[in-house]
Amino acid sequence: MRNQKLKDLREQLKSSSSCCIFCSRIFLAGKKVMQIALGRSPADEAKTGLHKLSKFLQGDSGLFFTNLPRDEVERLFREFEEHDFARTGSTATETVELKEGPLEQFTHEMEPFLRKQGLPVRLNRGVVELVADHVVCEEGKPLSPEAAQTLRLLGIQMATFRLYLVCRWSCDDFEVYKEGLAHLGADDDSC
Repeated sequence: MRNQKLKDLREQLKSSSSCCIFCSRIFLAGKKVMQIALGRSPADEAKTGLHKLSKFLQGDSGLFFTNLPRDEVERLFREFEEHDFARTGSTATETVELKEGPLEQFTHEMEPFLRKQGLPVRLNRGVVELVADHVVCEEGKPLSPEAAQTLRLLGIQMATFRLYLVCRWSCDDFEVYKEGLAHLGADDDSC
């Protein structure tokens, strides 16, 4: 989870809310603790039907409590999307190739660091120069630690931070969102 992106979402929720500042909360606590708090079966649930949420608390999931209208919550989650730098192991969304020649965006002090990242560079009259074409990453392949760092230095963002609604519970209703299930890695039969 990207902490700053969640902070941005929390700020957006605060500013979009016409009610009090504490009407929406996101919880990303221990999954087992949250499952026990909600109830794992009808016998130990806090409110009727609340145990149904427990089986969806897996992987990178959390709970979102709000008194905002359903349509507003769905709109906020649908529209919230932020680009970010990809991390090691992420799949490259494009091939990035650097051509031989000067890399003027880097200062001469960066040359040893760039060499450690696997770039074939040298200093030529104080200018960092790529001595041969270099492929930083290839589309569809996982990023190495060096490739992820190089992309960050180049300012290339390949990751998209997005949250998906998996299910919704209210006192009189429970709903599962197909798109959210797909991103959770579950399907209707297993849940």
